[in-house]
Amino acid sequence: MDEIEEITARILGPRTSTSEATAQEIRSLGAILALHRYLLARGWEFDSAYDLVIWTWPQSRIADSGDVVPSTDIWVSIDQDADGPERVDVAMSLVGEPDTDDDEWAVRFPIMEQFDALPLDSAEAYRFGDPLPKPWSCIE
Repeated sequence: MDEIEEITARILGPRTSTSEATAQEIRSLGAILALHRYLLARGWEFDSAYDLVIWTWPQSRIADSGDVVPSTDIWVSIDQDADGPERVDVAMSLVGEPDTDDDEWAVRFPIMEQFDALPLDSAEAYRFGDPLPKPWSCIE
């Protein structure tokens, strides 16, 4: 399965055809695929796990100790309900975030067509141990 097929499968769930999708799912899929192309062009790497579509900033990676998140990540969590995702949010976490289910360092944004509004420059420049950049600086 290639990346586009995998993202599509995450959005549509067990259905295999966009002809079975709702209009809302098609819009969500289009926005996520546009984000995918944008992030790949910037150098992010695609990954996925469970019900998440994930992109990782490779220059941020550290050894995986299990205690902290080993890379700066962007993810889209897909809320599968009977009528498709109600809202698609983009979440970003930084390398070194405590590796818990709470995502206390995650910063969330509604998915948008203006991807330049996401704080990607700050996230890409951040390295483990640096002071937290905006908008994460309010977390400390």
